[in-house]
Amino acid sequence: MAQLNIEEIFVSFIASDQLTLSDNDGLIKTCLDKVESAQDNNQSYIDYDEKDNYQDLFMQVQGRIDALSNHYELNKLQITNAWINVDNGISITGAHNHAQDVLSGVYYVSAGEGSGNLEFLSPVTASSYVFGKGTRTGMNRLNSDQWTITPQTGKLIIFPSWLYHYVRINTDTANRISIAFNASFA
Repeated sequence: MAQLNIEEIFVSFIASDQLTLSDNDGLIKTCLDKVESAQDNNQSYIDYDEKDNYQDLFMQVQGRIDALSNHYELNKLQITNAWINVDNGISITGAHNHAQDVLSGVYYVSAGEGSGNLEFLSPVTASSYVFGKGTRTGMNRLNSDQWTITPQTGKLIIFPSWLYHYVRINTDTANRISIAFNASFA
């Protein structure tokens, strides 16, 4: 068989890690109190002056962002904004991206069975036409037109901000509580 020189181009990624916070139960309460006091019933932005309430989380997230910056040979990135989402099964998030930033992510403060998967869409829009039903023997980074992440308490997901994503509906009886964020060049 001929030896092929294969170069992968236009690569994307989804980075994940399981974080252990010193007081995740306290963070749940902080998130619920913050969203309850906000005008929007299921979302609240985290103001810069209150970041101390989330210090353990943001320090760990920033460490992962620094590691990704080093791995992909990027200049220093820092968290620019963050917000709390509390989903009790009635909200739907359509496909969107955060193209004004470099990296985006989500930390699941609390997520149970059926709390709504995070779905990513391939930036190669023609892939869904080429690799349709019955054309593949398995899913991989070449032939996938969608990628699914199942939420789990303590799970951190970081991805390029230009990657389109959406969240499926929460069918669990418990709230899915997450903190989403963006990072840009410092």
